[in-house]
Amino acid sequence: PDSYHTLGLIYEERDEKKLALQMFVIAAHLTPKDAEIWHKVALVALEVDDREQALYSFGRALKLAPADVGITVARAQLLAATHQHAKAVDAYMSALRHCQPADPRRARIELALAESARSAGNAQRARTVLGRLIAVAPPDAAAAVASGAAANAAASDDDDVDDDETGEVRDDDDEVRFAALALLVALEMGASHWAAAIRAVEQCHAALQAPESDPA
Repeated sequence: PDSYHTLGLIYEERDEKKLALQMFVIAAHLTPKDAEIWHKVALVALEVDDREQALYSFGRALKLAPADVGITVARAQLLAATHQHAKAVDAYMSALRHCQPADPRRARIELALAESARSAGNAQRARTVLGRLIAVAPPDAAAAVASGAAANAAASDDDDVDDDETGEVRDDDDEVRFAALALLVALEMGASHWAAAIRAVEQCHAALQAPESDPA
């Protein structure tokens, strides 16, 4: 197995990715309980646009390392890219279950979850997740949008979405919040919920116009 893995690395270094993939696949089948090699196969398969092999290999890696958030998210992204949105939602949910509350990746994973939920036709889950993302941001301008999203979500129970705390506000929270607001606008406009869409647009504008705090 090591020799095939080494050959794969050599071919990869020479930018012969298809030959590298062949070697890594052989190495993976010779060491089927090695999550790292299956992950490697998946990554190289993506480089040569072999999505079927990549999905299969991500799946094999996750059977061996089900709590690996990075692999789970990579698989979810590929599912979304291949328009398997319902499966992508499940994969993002799995990633969140294994993601610590203070993990800096968490907000981005939730945003991707909301995008996939919307694409899968699950507007209810998308609103729930977006409401949480918007509410975590510090500016008061987000509160009304979060309240509106929560009101829309109250029509049905959604026990599938975790209610974990998102941890401290991070450097990219504003960027994530604006993306969440924009997605909420698109979601409500698509559902002809014009009042909710207008509220979201107004909150986006208010947040963008808010003056930055003076340095101490």
